[in-house]
Amino acid sequence: MLDPTQTVKGLAILAAIPLVLFALWSEYFVQYLQNLAKANPKFDRASELYKIRTASLLVAISEATLFLGTSNLQIEKRWLIHLAFVGVILTQAVIQGKTENKIRGDDSAKGKADLTLAVKSFFWFAVGGLIYVATMIVSLTLFAGIAKAAHGPAWLTTLILVTGVLTGIFGGIGICFALGPIFTRKTLPCAPLADEKVEALIAAEFKRAKLACPKIYRVDAEKYRSPNLMIAGFWRGRGFFSPALFISGEILAELSEAELRAALAHEIAHISLLHLRKRLLLSVGLILATTTLASFCVVLAHLIFPEAKAGQWVGTFVAGFAFVFTFKILSMQNRYHEIESDIFAVKSMGATIDSLEQALLKLHKLGGGSPTGVGAWLMSGMSHPTAEFRVKVLRAYFKKNPLPEPMSKDPAQDPIHDQAA
Repeated sequence: MLDPTQTVKGLAILAAIPLVLFALWSEYFVQYLQNLAKANPKFDRASELYKIRTASLLVAISEATLFLGTSNLQIEKRWLIHLAFVGVILTQAVIQGKTENKIRGDDSAKGKADLTLAVKSFFWFAVGGLIYVATMIVSLTLFAGIAKAAHGPAWLTTLILVTGVLTGIFGGIGICFALGPIFTRKTLPCAPLADEKVEALIAAEFKRAKLACPKIYRVDAEKYRSPNLMIAGFWRGRGFFSPALFISGEILAELSEAELRAALAHEIAHISLLHLRKRLLLSVGLILATTTLASFCVVLAHLIFPEAKAGQWVGTFVAGFAFVFTFKILSMQNRYHEIESDIFAVKSMGATIDSLEQALLKLHKLGGGSPTGVGAWLMSGMSHPTAEFRVKVLRAYFKKNPLPEPMSKDPAQDPIHDQAA
């Protein structure tokens, strides 16, 4: 039998290999960026950023594979393995941040701010994961106790335990969704919106949709080139679980009033179309399906190869496949929801086609434009379709399904908007 200490050392060496390769690649890439900037100062920064993130994603996948493949070792050296994994991920984040700063042109002070933000984001992401795991454990423990106390037949025990699993999954994901506004405030540099005029405009749009206006926060993250307007949390949440609207300072500075109204109409459309509920249900369904598949494959591997440790490696492989499959399906759903919200914002919320198009294109430009090459490939798996694609779909839809009458330039005076309100 292998000595666990020696096995941990070997695992540490294996975990260091992709990290060292990433560090060496980053040094090469910095030199490449310097030469590229000299040859073409206006090079496509978005595309280069996505190359860095693609390389970082591959490293993260390799580290996660090593972590998932050491389930037996984690029993004996649990804290050591977990601390090593966290350390590797944080080191990778630092390398990625420093490399990305070469593209943004940030100084060392801002680089430290990036590192602080990355650590905070990782911490709160871990908190969300712990809340989910704790909810699952509490649910399973509670329902296991009920099953034991019931002293019923096997089918009843199985039913009670399955109910416990479903309750844990729904409860864990639901709590994380409900705490979304808190996690967002903790991970992004934001503060309550202080502009009374903009606040009144936003409140008026929600009032027209017969919805209560959520808490509004301004996000000051211009240097990250990630302008955003989003609603976090369950819409019917109250008190500690109240929803919140987050809007980038760039959006407030660059969008006209009509464009801001159109962007708000898009976000309100997500609420009217119950997109958050649909995403929650699909997430739970995918978790159940992939968990069932993984369990079946592991049991089958043990039955076919009883003497080998095939179940461990099959479980690792299936877990990786389940992650990629779940990510892809959720991305497809999110992309569909974005298109559906664009159409609904014009058709039922009173946004004009021109205002929404201009808002999409401005946000696209503020975000650094569309990547090419590797970046374009990576973007194909992201949740939001490109601005050009959304504009094209919007035009094609209303060409086939023209509005009943011309839209006015002021959404507040539009008859369709009045009907929706």
